[in-house]
Amino acid sequence: MVESDLYKKAVDKFGAHHQLYVTVEEMAEAIVKITQFLNRGRQVEEDMIEEMADVVIMTNQFKVMYGARLIKAINKKLNKVAGHVRD
Repeated sequence: MVESDLYKKAVDKFGAHHQLYVTVEEMAEAIVKITQFLNRGRQVEEDMIEEMADVVIMTNQFKVMYGARLIKAINKKLNKVAGHVRD
């Protein structure tokens, strides 16, 4: 199954509202693990990576839900970043 199809099926099955709640939960868990990594280092690095994988999956579902509007916002933000990192 193509990855984008899997994301769409998940959104269709569970609903966008539910998936937004899951996104919030996954982001909160990632915040905890990143903070632990910053404080404790490598002993929690794998936990941090696992939680970020969940965040990426949920972010990709967010792309399915908000498509072109999200891409437009991303491009706008990337243009700002590009302005800050130019030599």
